[in-house]
Amino acid sequence: MSEEQLEAFLEKVWKGDSSLQEKLKAEGVDPVAITKAAGFSITIDCLATHW
Repeated sequence: MSEEQLEAFLEKVWKGDSSLQEKLKAEGVDPVAITKAAGFSITIDCLATHW
């Protein structure tokens, strides 16, 4: 489930959600918290696997 959520989140970011783009650029950002706040369920393990 997390991988599907990651793909959906990235699609949203790539399609031009400037608010998410800016949040992800910030220094010391918590990407899991950002994805959760955006309504996605993504784990740190899923992120680590794809980055």
